[in-house]
Amino acid sequence: MTPREKILAGVVGLLLVGLLGWMVTGRVREAIDTRQSQISALEDDIDDKRRTKNRGLHAANTIREYERISLPSDPGLARSHYQNWLLATLKEVGAEEVNVKATTRRHRELYHLLRFSVSGQANLQQLNRFLYAFHSTSMLHRLRAFRIKPQPESRRLDLSFTIEALALGSASEDAKLNLQTIELPRGELAEYERAILHRNLFGPPNNPPELERITAQSATRGRSWSLNLKGHDADKTDELAFYLKTDSLTGAKFDRQTGRLSWTPDLAGEFEVTVGLQDDGYPPKSSERSFIVRVSDPPPPRPEESVVVTPPKPKFDPSIVTVFTGSLAVDGEREAWLQVRSSGEVLKLREGDSFDIGTVAGSVERIDDRALEISVVGETHRLELGETLRQAVTD
Repeated sequence: MTPREKILAGVVGLLLVGLLGWMVTGRVREAIDTRQSQISALEDDIDDKRRTKNRGLHAANTIREYERISLPSDPGLARSHYQNWLLATLKEVGAEEVNVKATTRRHRELYHLLRFSVSGQANLQQLNRFLYAFHSTSMLHRLRAFRIKPQPESRRLDLSFTIEALALGSASEDAKLNLQTIELPRGELAEYERAILHRNLFGPPNNPPELERITAQSATRGRSWSLNLKGHDADKTDELAFYLKTDSLTGAKFDRQTGRLSWTPDLAGEFEVTVGLQDDGYPPKSSERSFIVRVSDPPPPRPEESVVVTPPKPKFDPSIVTVFTGSLAVDGEREAWLQVRSSGEVLKLREGDSFDIGTVAGSVERIDDRALEISVVGETHRLELGETLRQAVTD
């Protein structure tokens, strides 16, 4: 074999070896890629199963939480418990003329859907408090529909709304309602009142009340002093309350409803007083007035003066014109007649009766046809027919 042929044969051999190596390498790479794909598919399957497992665990936890806040699985018990809670909550916030109707619908063995149709009347503040209590109570319930209609010339609102609540079949049959509260996004009730009530959704802007002007006042140390505040509000539906914004009047009494301020000062001097009048509008507004109370010492007492006592004028004594006019038997007892001629009155007396005529007071001891024995201040006097009472006592 010539050198050229040897070189050619070597080159061909190298090409064959390279081709064989390429083919082997391709098959190995293909096998590796296939195995890698299988591994990736297995890893994806594992991830899917792990996610499915996590979703199952999450769902189980969710179901347990739903069972905890579910109404009792017994639909009758659930309806009774929830309706009582609903009525009590509406009453607590001050709603009036509340009416609740309930219906129940079963969904296979999974749950019962309880629907409550509610109507009533409340003002905006009461409605806000009810909604806060509703949404902060952790139960399986929701407001499905809500309708509000303002009453003319009033702060009252006509309410009608629908509530849906769930009683899961897997919940306890005799469990009570879960009344655990949760924190709402805005926090406390006051935050919701500031956000809702101060917007006055169902009326014109609230006008502040007007407190009448108060001039400087004068008082005397040790003597009672009083002042009646007066004010009004252009908003007819607003309720007003007075308030005292000072601590300078020690021991003062103040009536928030009538605006009456009363005080008995024990020190002389000038005292600054601030009072105000506030309405209950949305938002509430007020007006204030400040004034001075000047307390002076009482004047010195006047010197005592001699008092001349004038004796009372003598009064007419009816006993001097009271005459014994006769006696007669009545029902087996003697009865004496005394006529008071100044008045025309006739006294009919029996033994043991008392009398009080003018300056003579006594009792009857004995009666006969023409005479009458009477006892006056422990002494016995005889009154003859035709004699006056005073004459008989004096003789």
